[in-house]
Amino acid sequence: MTGFVDESIRGQRYLISCVLIETRNLSDIRVRMKEIAGTGRRIHFHQESDRVRIQILDVISHLPIDAFVIEIQLRHGINVRMAREKCISFLVKHLQSNDLATRIVLEDFSDYQSDIRIIQSARSSAHRLAFEHRDGNSCPELWIADAVVWTSGLSPKWKQRINPIVNTHFIIT
Repeated sequence: MTGFVDESIRGQRYLISCVLIETRNLSDIRVRMKEIAGTGRRIHFHQESDRVRIQILDVISHLPIDAFVIEIQLRHGINVRMAREKCISFLVKHLQSNDLATRIVLEDFSDYQSDIRIIQSARSSAHRLAFEHRDGNSCPELWIADAVVWTSGLSPKWKQRINPIVNTHFIIT
């Protein structure tokens, strides 16, 4: 199983989504997402119209995937860098303690070296967990993580569209 991870900032909230996809489903899901996007396009939720977002979420909510969201409040003493560190550390520990994934794929390259340090520090040697950073333009599975995290930061009207796949929304400190 692979976890595809994306982030979003909504006001004073920093969120990370992790979309879990079984290896046997990766190819079919990749093809389906490319069909939805259209030739030569990628899906990036902040650039889509509400009509297109609804269509995409309707498809995503029926895919054979699971997802969860991790959220932390940005406040005095918790800036974006620290929030990302806390969320990624929680992500790694949660994946390993629940034996949910053997690999994670992150889109954001801006903190590549920091992510490596955080993941290596948080992961247990008792469980195998590989990780990599990928370009979202060429990784349709990350489009799903983008849709989940974008939607999770909004009103219940939007969140209800991903309820079938989002199992848990963790609030950490």
